[in-house]
Amino acid sequence: MNANGATDVIAIDMDPTADHGGCVVPATSFAILFFSTYQDIGVATKELTGAPDDPFMVAPNPVRNELLVKAMGSNDMNTNVLLHNVHGQLVANKQWIGAKVLRMDVAGLSAGLYLLVVESDGGVYSQKVMVRD
Repeated sequence: MNANGATDVIAIDMDPTADHGGCVVPATSFAILFFSTYQDIGVATKELTGAPDDPFMVAPNPVRNELLVKAMGSNDMNTNVLLHNVHGQLVANKQWIGAKVLRMDVAGLSAGLYLLVVESDGGVYSQKVMVRD
């Protein structure tokens, strides 16, 4: 910062052995939530909010072991359920045809924020999901 003209800024490393892992996940999660409102992913998605007219319900959230995605109406659509980590990497993918409820095992995933995307004939829907230890 001093090279950019901020001569009154002093960097102090209080404890070079400190583990900053407890700060990284919350800071990254909040940054992603903030900037996701400005992201254009090229597909018109509708966010699942838990409203009565949502075609799908996601529970529990936060989740530890098993995430349930429930079709609120008849599910005769060809549906893909995708789960992406904060880096945009696909960590889980399931095809869902005909059943009322889809069960997705998340027990092996690291704790943190994920984006669940439901792609169906009726549109593309998304919801942020928090996985806990």
